Amino acid sequence: STRQGDITHLVGDAGIVVEPDDDDALAAATARLLADRAHAAELGARGRRRAHTTMTWAQVAARTLAAIGPLDPVAAVR
Repeated sequence: STRQGDITHLVGDAGIVVEPDDDDALAAATARLLADRAHAAELGARGRRRAHTTMTWAQVAARTLAAIGPLDPVAAVR
């Protein structure tokens, strides 16, 4: 992928991240994955593992509630 916004964080160790305007780096990363199927499979396994352990709807909802939990809308209108 390209290094933009939160992409680097989302990809983590489950992919290859290159600069957004570096077409040659993106082509080289793609060629590497096509040539090294074991590496590509390992990155895929890492990505699935991360998705199942940190990116489910339940986990996102729990993080969201934890972030806004200290806010008490009822107390705010009192």
